[in-house]
Amino acid sequence: MPRKRIPSNILNEVLLRSRRRCAICFGLNFDTRIRRGQIAHIDQDNNNSDFENLVFLCFDHHDEYDSTTRQSKGITCGEVKHFRDELYTYIQTEKNVLWTDYPEVKESFETSERQLLSLEVYERKIQIYRITRQFLGVILAKATATTEQISQFARDTDEAIFLFDRELAEYLRMLNKKAARLYATHERLDNQYLPVGDERSKLAEEKAELLMWFTEQFEIMREYFYKQIALDPIY
Repeated sequence: MPRKRIPSNILNEVLLRSRRRCAICFGLNFDTRIRRGQIAHIDQDNNNSDFENLVFLCFDHHDEYDSTTRQSKGITCGEVKHFRDELYTYIQTEKNVLWTDYPEVKESFETSERQLLSLEVYERKIQIYRITRQFLGVILAKATATTEQISQFARDTDEAIFLFDRELAEYLRMLNKKAARLYATHERLDNQYLPVGDERSKLAEEKAELLMWFTEQFEIMREYFYKQIALDPIY
């Protein structure tokens, strides 16, 4: 039986909802980059073109998913549906997801005072944003950071001064210094020979304040980056 063509209105809805982000890339790696790809049928039935059965996947994941058999331990249809729904929710709530073909995004570019960027520069800048967000996530998950993680963050963001203004570069340097202070405080508290008393209490209070500060940085950090990251519109 020949493959049934996906109705254009449903095709457009999938592209608009996904903004051409691959659901599997997003679900496995939180990769929010625009991808070249195809629309896949989740139940692998090419004749079932209901909106709920469709998902946008990059070429690699489309080929991998289409070749999966029932005996395979590859990605399941349940996982793909879950990843797709998470992606749709993220795009609806994340104000900074850009798709330059999308009318609302075009309009925002026309009224924005931010400097517009080429795709190449955008990718370099957004990578530092992702590194910073991941670094904050590690700190909050472990309530500290290792010296290796702090040093790696310093190396990964060293070129920020050449990509962003001095204010953002200094902010990233401050994150690194605060993380180093958190590590030192954590290590002293973890010292079993440090007796219970004023010094331990002060250290515990300082660590709690540092963790509260890092908790607030997700929103603050996004604002710093938002002011300086935009894609050059393509018409």
